[in-house]
Amino acid sequence: MRFKVGSYNVHGCRGRHGFNPQAVAAVIRELGCDVVGVQEVGDVSGAHPAVDQARELAEATRMEVLFEPSLTVGEQRYGIAILSRFPRVASQTYDLSFPGRERRICVRADLALEGNARIHVFNLHFGLSWKERRHQTARLLSDDVLRDATVAFPTVVMGDFNFWLPGPPPRRLLTALVDLGAAVGASAATYPARIPMLRLDRIYLGPGIVGRSARVHDSPMARQASDHRPLVAEVELLG
Repeated sequence: MRFKVGSYNVHGCRGRHGFNPQAVAAVIRELGCDVVGVQEVGDVSGAHPAVDQARELAEATRMEVLFEPSLTVGEQRYGIAILSRFPRVASQTYDLSFPGRERRICVRADLALEGNARIHVFNLHFGLSWKERRHQTARLLSDDVLRDATVAFPTVVMGDFNFWLPGPPPRRLLTALVDLGAAVGASAATYPARIPMLRLDRIYLGPGIVGRSARVHDSPMARQASDHRPLVAEVELLG
């Protein structure tokens, strides 16, 4: 079966015209995805009201949401979420933090597709420093995360990987997973939203699932709602 997945850094629902969760939700609806990994959900700066952004996005898109905060300050929460049209049967959160840096997490949702089909979806947000990303890549590929015994189904790994340089990500990541954006090339840049130049947002696939197409979503709303554009892919479950 085929379905669509997307990755979108929503920048706390702050775009060119200020705080607007409904604009972000409108972009997500434009994607037509079955599963969307969303990063930078929420706010701990105190600059905006303590709005439950994850719930607002879920209600506005009519999707089920799994939200996990990486930071909490009072009533304010900030983290990552997975929006899905498929039922979630299990979930797990992994700590990817590097000493002395902002807390980073990876969220896994186990989703039930048609029939008895199941998939694992991992959503993450890597850090800004090279040492931090190297640590997080090793952690992602460890026996505690992607190689855990409970990872038994085809796997989608998505998120903001913060690979700033134009070259490829760490070799270990490329040998373990298939990079869907690689086939798109330079046009897979997602940041900044107005004129994308950097390919920060990525979707990777493990065995048992293949990519059929990938693109960066472009629309008037997508250029304004966040500082990133969404990356979208059509994938097919094998077997």
